[in-house]
Amino acid sequence: MLTCVPAANGIAEKYWRNAKVVVRFRVSGEKIALPKREGHHALKNLFQEAGIPPWERLTMPCIYLDNKLAAVGDKWISRYFYSETNESVRLVLRALQ
Repeated sequence: MLTCVPAANGIAEKYWRNAKVVVRFRVSGEKIALPKREGHHALKNLFQEAGIPPWERLTMPCIYLDNKLAAVGDKWISRYFYSETNESVRLVLRALQ
């Protein structure tokens, strides 16, 4: 289950509230630009760097705002949507009981 909660940093609430939000699973080849890192990074490489097993990668939701990749589960947020203000939201991923 994916939950959206208020946060001190995360996706800027102005983007979250005004965009068409779509949640879907990875296809392949997705890339994301991360805050404080240069360039765009393939999700495959980020999952490997984070030590996330392949079977968990398949169930990690990708969150799109107006057809742009904004976040990957509760792991990464695109620098284009990231904010360090109190007017932000964070996504929390929890397993269903």
